[in-house]
Amino acid sequence: MMTIKARIIILGILLFLIIGGSGYLYLWLSGKLKIGAEAVVGCQNTKRISALLGRPGTNLVSYNFFGRPITVNALIVPYLDRVQTDIQDKKINYSFDNVQAFNLRAKRDGGGLSLHSWGIALDINPERNPQGGDSDIPPAVIDIFKKHGFFWGGDWTGQDRDPMHFEWYGASLSGEILD
Repeated sequence: MMTIKARIIILGILLFLIIGGSGYLYLWLSGKLKIGAEAVVGCQNTKRISALLGRPGTNLVSYNFFGRPITVNALIVPYLDRVQTDIQDKKINYSFDNVQAFNLRAKRDGGGLSLHSWGIALDINPERNPQGGDSDIPPAVIDIFKKHGFFWGGDWTGQDRDPMHFEWYGASLSGEILD
C-alpha cells in the first residue's frame, strides 16, 4: 500500500509530464531547448550576460596562458589555472602559439555580441584550426577544457564548426564550482 506522500509525489510527476513535460520534449526535439551558455548566462541576450559578467570589456585581467599574455574575464581565471595545470601534469605536448581571448565584436553571423566581448571565449591557433576545418588540438587538451567548463566549437557542425574556439559555460558543463 502506497503512502499519501508517495501518491502525491507520483501525481505531481504525472501532472508535470502531462502539462509541462511535453513542452520540454517538444523544445528538445525541435532543437530550441538551449543548454550551456545560452541557458545559463543567456548568451543570446546581452543584458542577461552583462548582469552576470559585467558590461562587455569590463572585469578584464591580463592572464599568462602557456607563456602568452591574453586578456580574459577575471571570473574564468581559476578555471584556466586548472586547465593549464592538468595539461602540464599530463605532459601533453602542444604549442599554444597564438591564443586570442577578449575582443569587443559582434558574432560572425550577427545576432549580438560574441562571447569574446566579455573575455570568456578563447581562440587557439586560428591559423591551424580554421573555422569549418580540421583541428590540430589534441583530444586530451579538448577533454581538459571541457572538464573545466568550456564548450569546444569543434563540436558544432557544418559551417558553424569552429575548432579554434572554446567558450566558458562554467559549472553547467563541468559541475565544478570554484571561488
